Amino acid sequence: MALEEHIGIRVIEKNGGARTVDLYDQSTVAIIGTAPDADVSVFPLGVMVRLDGDLETAAKLGRAGTLLTQLELEDKQEGVTIVVIRVAVGADLAATKANLIGDISTKTGMFALIDAASEVFVEPAIIKAPGFTADWNGVDKNAVATALQTVADKLRAIAIIEIPDTSATDAIAYRTAHGHARTYFISQGVKVFDTATESVVATSATGMISGLIVKRDRTNGTHWSPSNQPIAGIVGVTRPVDYRLSDPACEANLLNKNQINSIVMLKGKLTLLGSQLAASDPQNRFISVRRTGDLIAKSVENALTWAMSQPTSTNLADDVIETINDFLRGLIVDGAILGGEAWWDPKHNSITALKKGAVSIWFDHEVAAPAEDWRIYMARNDDYYLRISPDQKAA
Repeated sequence: MALEEHIGIRVIEKNGGARTVDLYDQSTVAIIGTAPDADVSVFPLGVMVRLDGDLETAAKLGRAGTLLTQLELEDKQEGVTIVVIRVAVGADLAATKANLIGDISTKTGMFALIDAASEVFVEPAIIKAPGFTADWNGVDKNAVATALQTVADKLRAIAIIEIPDTSATDAIAYRTAHGHARTYFISQGVKVFDTATESVVATSATGMISGLIVKRDRTNGTHWSPSNQPIAGIVGVTRPVDYRLSDPACEANLLNKNQINSIVMLKGKLTLLGSQLAASDPQNRFISVRRTGDLIAKSVENALTWAMSQPTSTNLADDVIETINDFLRGLIVDGAILGGEAWWDPKHNSITALKKGAVSIWFDHEVAAPAEDWRIYMARNDDYYLRISPDQKAA
């Protein structure tokens, strides 16, 4: 831009160069369920309510329904930011499920989460509808589960879905029918002590799982799997799943081979076991790999909004490439990825494309898979007998 003639000194600020990339929040949870005794002034029906680890406000949901116990169970693992949607209990289960699912065109029910970023200023990356996904007639898919999977795809989120806890056979059949790249299946419910009734009650494990995911996010990062963490606040499981560290034929390993995660007794503690998503693509089978890939993509997208609509130039492309590379270098240093690099590929930046305003930058990355199958080899070595050498003294 031309400047008027001037006698003196002027500093003209230019905002070129690489920008910093802030990590996108992958730890916000969303839950949708029923709470018929809720304070309607705090939790109106069908409205998203954001809670930032506030159990005092959560208590206004009331004990009845599927929400409060889950929020408490979640908090016992880690305090989280959670988006709550309360729906009405219908005349029967089908009517309640219809309220939970809602309508994608009007963004009601769980589809309201699509607008969470603009309405409650956070975007959920972990979603669930505890208590409504495990029933299945063996033919038609569970409608709540499939709707959660649709929302997960739109938000690039993970859906935590509980499946029948009747047997391993039933669990595997459900997984086969409901497989989905962004679904984390859990094979059992959990038992908690209800102080109101002074009794042990069964409830969904989804609150516990989302709490453990967020706990790992905060202590280690999304590149760490939630697996192999002891569970706080539960007294048992709705169905035991046997697990032995060295037995590939035990039930927990059978479920894991079928991308179903479970709760097992490990070293005297009930522990979450499993890093598997129900993905057909083996490259995205691990929850930590998928969520870290989402983290990188969302972070880069949000960091590059400054580049939109600027005149195409070499300097602009260099700044974008360096912004991404600097971000990837930081992730490598933090141990979040094994490597990554951004570059300009002339084949995807033809004159025709550039004249249309389409600029392509490529980058790669690789997240380390969780080391879940350790193979330690033990051998005998009779040469150690040669080390026997009594100390003989002269007579």
